[in-house]
Amino acid sequence: MRRPSPIERTARLLDTTAAMYLKIRQREADPVYAGVEWLSAGLMFIQRGEKVLRQGDEPVHVRAGEFVWISPGTRLEVRNVPDEGGEYQAEGMLIAPELLLQAEPKATPGASRVQRLRADEAPRLIDAHHRCIEALTEKFPEGVVRARVLELIAWLRELHIDVSASSSARLGMKRLVSRDPSRAWTLTEVARKLAMSEDTLHRRLTGEATTFSKLLTEVRMDHAVSLLWTTDLPVGHVAIEAGYTSASRFATRFHERFGVLPSKLRAKRPQER
Repeated sequence: MRRPSPIERTARLLDTTAAMYLKIRQREADPVYAGVEWLSAGLMFIQRGEKVLRQGDEPVHVRAGEFVWISPGTRLEVRNVPDEGGEYQAEGMLIAPELLLQAEPKATPGASRVQRLRADEAPRLIDAHHRCIEALTEKFPEGVVRARVLELIAWLRELHIDVSASSSARLGMKRLVSRDPSRAWTLTEVARKLAMSEDTLHRRLTGEATTFSKLLTEVRMDHAVSLLWTTDLPVGHVAIEAGYTSASRFATRFHERFGVLPSKLRAKRPQER
């Protein structure tokens, strides 16, 4: 049985075709910044502590009582920091790309892919956010959930936030594979689930300067580093969870990606007091 580490997040996830609800509680600060690519658009409300986002040199501090909007495909370094009472809490959602496309928003030239919003600056957004959370947590009918998420997107647009969707094949594949990184994914299966031919998927990935095998490795490595930081799962089991039957091959890939062996990274994690 997997035993939580002292820094493990407790997260409640509720998934629908419109959005995924996230509720995160954390009692210790992340020891390092974690590189995260947001595969879907996200809106998070910080309830306690702060979320520190870094894209380039200048960090963005999102404090309790503030929202942060993150556009799909944004890669960030993220660190969650508890408050003086020793707890970090955040609540929000990841929005399905299909709803962004349905809303038909236009890209906002020059808009930041990460935007912090104070609650007092956007009371209508707060109302719309609460209505979405209610629909997700109370498991309202799917049609109601979709309508409320679309309302939220409309209020974001009124605040001149870029809520344009991404039609990237790369993000589509990563969203799919990240649901089950240990699965023996093939190009044929991924293409079929993305409703395109193998040739089309290969061509689109090539156009985005990547490959099927490279993306599969990215997803598996990101999953592995998360498990190493947030659980006490043995390194050999982490390899299996990340889709590797060979521990040595896993260690080689991990070192190529992060410049450190998985066992060395695990050793750097804070120990339980």
